[in-house]
Amino acid sequence: MIDGIILSFQLFSRIPIKKPVDYNSDNIKIALIFFPILGFIIGALTGLVVNLVFPYSKMISGAIGILVYIFLSGGIHLDGLADVCDGFFSNRDPERILEIMKDSMVGTFGVLALVIYGILKASIYGEMGSINLYQVFYFGIVSYLARFSTLILILRSKIVRPGGFGSAMETALKGSYAVAIHLFIIILLSIYDFRVLILAIFSILNAEMLRFISKKKIGGVTGDVYGTNTELNEIFLLLLIWGLLWI
Repeated sequence: MIDGIILSFQLFSRIPIKKPVDYNSDNIKIALIFFPILGFIIGALTGLVVNLVFPYSKMISGAIGILVYIFLSGGIHLDGLADVCDGFFSNRDPERILEIMKDSMVGTFGVLALVIYGILKASIYGEMGSINLYQVFYFGIVSYLARFSTLILILRSKIVRPGGFGSAMETALKGSYAVAIHLFIIILLSIYDFRVLILAIFSILNAEMLRFISKKKIGGVTGDVYGTNTELNEIFLLLLIWGLLWI
């Protein structure tokens, strides 16, 4: 189990844990179960830094927040976001879209997506900053639910590029209790704060919308689509919780 948790850090973050572990289906399964929890850790640490800087400057707290998030996550999901935007907005046939997404070069739409993402997220971080460190929980729960919705997407989608890491995640997640475990955790957290349930519902709806779009564009999903879902859900849920905090 420990090896699976370590693998989760190694695959889905840049938090340095250099212990060598086997890249096998059992460890990938544990890594995926831990994936949303890792998201909570990344989000909470980001929120902690934002809230500590916030009393001095709202704008700088947001800018530092996005830097901390990218540093901790390694920007691995942002690569998928750029590739998907390059491919989907090219308006080509499915085969050509997949070729564009596989290309290591970032195109115009990918660059625009990353710039807009950075501006939006830094702005929201700055607005969500507070001298109340309880806000750290909301930063964490947004990153947790964004990754939970990606597990849902993996389970409900057809991979169109067999043999890659996306295919390995799909295989490992089937037969796993990951989604059930996190649904139980979400129910418990919702009893503590009803906003968690609202965020969870919308995160799943967002994932379903992306699944539908991806199916129309390329006939299914790829690992890049998983990363795109994680990052788009982060943005949407941050906006949503910013609104819900006024309730």
